[in-house]
Amino acid sequence: MRTLFTGLLIITSALSQQTYVQIDSIVAVVDKDTIFLSDVDEQYKTRLAFGETDYGNLKCVILEDLITNSLLITKAVQKNIKVFDKEVDAELDKRIQTILGYLNGDKEKFETYYGQSLPEVRSSLRPDMIESLLLKKMKDK
Repeated sequence: MRTLFTGLLIITSALSQQTYVQIDSIVAVVDKDTIFLSDVDEQYKTRLAFGETDYGNLKCVILEDLITNSLLITKAVQKNIKVFDKEVDAELDKRIQTILGYLNGDKEKFETYYGQSLPEVRSSLRPDMIESLLLKKMKDK
């Protein structure tokens, strides 16, 4: 009986010392689109890296932008606004050429930086580019 009590005490002690790590949390849901805290944090870091100043409300502004963009994309889909492969490919080419320009055209540096081959980077950027073009078309209307 004493061994059982000691065992339970050890297990209870071990469980109480565990720390819980929050993986991610949902901060907004717009239609079928979920916006996560990590999305806000990622944009926050990017904006700070590009020199934007946080006056205490930058994360709120970012969340508002993400919600607005999500609403516009949802509306664009409802209005049947289309983005064509030629448009996406042209914008991807432009973006990749811009990045390569910063790297003096060195594709090896590009692939090392992104940790992917050029076609893999194109493929991973494609969904964001489609959203970006949908947003642009919706804002133009």
